[in-house]
Amino acid sequence: MEVLECINKRNSIRRFVQDQIEDKNLQTIIDAARIAPSAANLQPLEYIIINKQEQCASIFPNIGWAGYIKPIWKPEKHERPTAYVAIINTQPKNSYVDLDVGIAMAYIVLSAKSLELDSCILCKINKKELKHILKIPDFIELKALIALGKRNETVQREENINEVKYWRDKKEILHVPKKPLSSIIHEQFYNKI
Repeated sequence: MEVLECINKRNSIRRFVQDQIEDKNLQTIIDAARIAPSAANLQPLEYIIINKQEQCASIFPNIGWAGYIKPIWKPEKHERPTAYVAIINTQPKNSYVDLDVGIAMAYIVLSAKSLELDSCILCKINKKELKHILKIPDFIELKALIALGKRNETVQREENINEVKYWRDKKEILHVPKKPLSSIIHEQFYNKI
């Protein structure tokens, strides 16, 4: 799959089939993150692959899912991710690390999509408990967690300049509003004054 095709086909997926991801595919995904650009080439990031059923089960309660969907929602047991990638920072004094994390996350989710896998970057996580479960020492930061698996839901993108909240319809299709290109692009200078 070409890069632009991956970008256009990729959505945040929160319901997964329970097929295990092959180890070689997880290694390929992490290798893509490994070679991602890094500020000053400091390469502060390392990655923990979580793909054993018991470990995935211990991770799951420490995640908030789909904050816009009410009432509070989480994937059912038969819909949970079959793998996670934790991104850790081994250089806590590195002031550019958040840039590296953003780039690495993009490489992870796009390389996963190129392998016909789906993902969700998880923003609401219990870092303290996850560090304990993953045996991450105090001097290393847990920066991000990404869920991986094969999709078990349909997502429909919709252009909408006024709305950012996604929702599920009666058929359980997830609708995700995205701003139109014309509303976010400026030529030569900022022109919305």
